[in-house]
Amino acid sequence: MPDSPLSSLPAFTLERFLELSVDLLAIAGADGYFKVVSPSFEQVLGYACSELLARPFLSLVHPADRARSQAQVESLIAGQQTVNFKNRNLCQDGTIKWLEWNARSYPEPETGDILFYCVGRDITARKQAEAENRRLNTQLEARVRQRTEALQQAQRQTADLLAREHAARELAETAKAEIQLYADAIQNMQDGFYLWQLEAADDPRSFRLIATNPAAAQLTGIPADTVLGKQMIEGFPALFETNIPQRYQTIVNTGKEQDIGEVVYGPSGSQKTYAVKAFPLPQRCVGVLFEDVTERRATLLALQQQRDQLAQANRLLATTTASLEERNQELDQFAYVTSHDLKAPLRAIANLAAWLEDDLGDALPEENHRQLQLLQGRVHRMENLINGLLAYSRVGRTGQSSEPVDVGALLVDVIDSLAPPPTVSISMGPMPVLIAKRLALQQVFSNLLGNAIKHHPRANSQITIACQERGGQYVFSVADDGAGIAPEYHEKIFTIFQVLEARDKVESTGIGLSIVKKIVESEGGQITVTSALGKGATFSFTWPKADQR
Repeated sequence: MPDSPLSSLPAFTLERFLELSVDLLAIAGADGYFKVVSPSFEQVLGYACSELLARPFLSLVHPADRARSQAQVESLIAGQQTVNFKNRNLCQDGTIKWLEWNARSYPEPETGDILFYCVGRDITARKQAEAENRRLNTQLEARVRQRTEALQQAQRQTADLLAREHAARELAETAKAEIQLYADAIQNMQDGFYLWQLEAADDPRSFRLIATNPAAAQLTGIPADTVLGKQMIEGFPALFETNIPQRYQTIVNTGKEQDIGEVVYGPSGSQKTYAVKAFPLPQRCVGVLFEDVTERRATLLALQQQRDQLAQANRLLATTTASLEERNQELDQFAYVTSHDLKAPLRAIANLAAWLEDDLGDALPEENHRQLQLLQGRVHRMENLINGLLAYSRVGRTGQSSEPVDVGALLVDVIDSLAPPPTVSISMGPMPVLIAKRLALQQVFSNLLGNAIKHHPRANSQITIACQERGGQYVFSVADDGAGIAPEYHEKIFTIFQVLEARDKVESTGIGLSIVKKIVESEGGQITVTSALGKGATFSFTWPKADQR
């Protein structure tokens, strides 16, 4: 960028410009944070300048606009200019404001870092005016439509009056055709149909069957010619042992249909269950539709029995789960007490060896000095082994809560805690933010990176950490350029206590990868290794984008 006359001005002069600007002026970095903001930010968004500098600028953007805003940031990094880009931003008081941005990226002269020079303007009032204008236009269009519809309604009414005369002529013929259609439908439908007529309004015994269909005979096993034209007391005397005739009489008197429900009917030993509905018809008639639901009823009873059995199984499972949780708590307490009791004599042995070494000093022969160091190393190994067993037993049983985890920041902390030698080069690609158990994910990366550093045959090692999306999961990988692992050990290395090098050569408990595998699988993922002798090793594991448990 060519030198500007402003570059020679003192800093306080530029600050005056920032203070006087009504627009939002800012300098931001490709790392996602503001470097400089004008006081107008506080006037527009309500955040103090110190708050804005301490949080990613995309966190201010409305969630629905973040993807577009991220795309603009990537365009700026690629050297493209942003002109009149509009997005919504979250104010400190919870309101939303529209901002319009112009921005361009330039490299910082001394470090070469990419900086974004941004000018924003509050266009909330303009957006509100546009929305109000659209609302008024919509109202106007609605009124025009109402007037148009009123005219069309008048035209339709005129046409309707003309059509009624024609429709009246056709009504008789249509009614006749419909009656025939209903008659055909009743004759061909799969449900049974009886048409009863109440001859005496106050006597339910006077119901007479005046029509039926073939399905009724098939469902009941009663031939139509044996009951058609007869009174209910003659053809279906068993119905008078129920309140069904009285309910049919109520339907005739009230003109309201009824769902009679399930009715059991038939000879003893071969009774069937029918679902019955009845509805009023002219001339004191009742139409009755019914279907055979015997098998359905039996199926529902079987399902109810299965539900009862399942409920019993669930209660048993809940009891078993509670008992298992109690046993897990006892196991945790046992593991803690056991590890404490095992560590106590180990610490005594280590202290005794140290006292011997201090007391004897130079009088201690070299061979005895080496043996004491060997003894202290074995004690240290045993203590690490106990700690590893304790950690292994607790994987998946500790009550860790899920939270948003910035994997990139997590890896920086892990690498810092491992303190690798300066000759070890660790590179890292873009990392996501996901909902996960922070401590569990940190433990996985710590073990994999620690192994890559500790087991590398050369001082100048290269380690690469990468991440890819795969459906609802992320695939993380840790690759090194070390000695590699023979294929026959690819499964064995995840077995507890399995080591590939002598413990006197490289101090190891053989538990680390077992813990990693157990953590990954407890979170619903998988871990694999890709390696060959002399070609380095790549450990890949999957992790859900959000905790599904």
